[in-house]
Amino acid sequence: MRLRFIVAAVLFQLFVLVWMAGERELVYKTGRTVYLRTMPVDPHDHFRGDYVHLNYEISNIGRNYWRGGLKDRKKDDYTSRRKSSDIRIYTALKAGENNIGEFQYVTDQKPEKDFFIRGRLQNTWGSSLQARYGIEAYFVQQDKGRELEKGMNRDGINVPMEMEVAISGNGIAVLKGYRWSPIGIGISLNTQTNQQRAIILKSADIKLMNASKTDIAVVDLPDGSSFTLEPDFRWGWSQEEWRWVGAKPHPSVTDTHVRVLKPGDIHKVHFDFSNPAWFVIKDNEQPKSLSDPGNQSWSARFRLVYRPPSREECAGLANASIIWHGSMASRAFSGGRID
Repeated sequence: MRLRFIVAAVLFQLFVLVWMAGERELVYKTGRTVYLRTMPVDPHDHFRGDYVHLNYEISNIGRNYWRGGLKDRKKDDYTSRRKSSDIRIYTALKAGENNIGEFQYVTDQKPEKDFFIRGRLQNTWGSSLQARYGIEAYFVQQDKGRELEKGMNRDGINVPMEMEVAISGNGIAVLKGYRWSPIGIGISLNTQTNQQRAIILKSADIKLMNASKTDIAVVDLPDGSSFTLEPDFRWGWSQEEWRWVGAKPHPSVTDTHVRVLKPGDIHKVHFDFSNPAWFVIKDNEQPKSLSDPGNQSWSARFRLVYRPPSREECAGLANASIIWHGSMASRAFSGGRID
C-alpha cells in the first residue's frame, strides 16, 4: 500500500510538471506578444551565472496606480507586508510606442476587459508596490552574459533590454526573446561639498544615444521641457512623498528643436536644479530646490524621464518620420548619488 502511494504521488507530480510545460508552450505559441522594458540600473547587478536577473518598469508601481483592495493598504502596515507574497495581482497593460507594454494600473481583482499580466505581490512599503511575474530570469548561453552586459552599458549609457513576452488571456507570461531599445540614456550629476562635508546636488547632464543601426531624431525643447522629473518608488521606505512641481506648457515644436542622431551619436541636455522649473514639493509646503540638502529625506529619489511631444504635435516637421516617440527614464538619483 505504501509503495502504491509513493508511486501515485510521483506520477501526480510528473503529470503536474508536464501539464505546466504544455501550458507554457501553448502560451509561447498563441499568447499576445508585447515588449516589457527593463529598468536602467547598474548592469553588473543583473548577472547571476548563466542567467540574467530582470527588473522591469512594471515591477515597481507607485500607490497612485493601485486599484481594488490594494488601494486600501496602509503604508506602514507590517502585518499586511508579511502577507503580501500570498496575494495574486493583475497589472493592466497598454501597448505603446513600438509595442512596449505600459502599465495602466495594478489590482487584486481580475480585470474583465483590459489586457493584463498576472503576478504576485512581492512587497509593499511606503508608496511602492513590488511585483513579480515569473519572468524575472532570462537564461543565456555560456559566455553570452558578458556580451549582454556590454550591450546594457555602453560607455556609461544604459541601453535597456526590451523583453519579448507572450501573455495568455489569463495573464500567464512566457519569455520569448529580447531586443535592445533604440535609445540609450545616461546621467551624470554635478555636485559640490559644503563646509559640513555634505554633498550638494547642483545640476545634472542627460545623454541620449542612438543605440540603433539607423538614423533617429529626438526632440529637445527649451529649458529641458522634453523631460519630466518623476519620483522613484523602487525603494519604498521613504514616507516623505516629494514630487515635482510639474511641467509648464511647452512651445510649439519646430524643426529647430529636432536633433537627428546617426548610429552611436549622443545628444546632451543640461538641468540646473536652482531653476524653479525643477523644484520639488511635499504636501502643502512651498516648492524647494533639489540643491538644498535639508529639503528632502535621505531616501527621496527621482528620475529624469524623456517624454517627447506626440506624433500629432510633430506632424509636418522635416524629420517627423524618424522622431522617436517613446519614453526613457534615467537611473534614479538621491542627493548627489546615482542608483
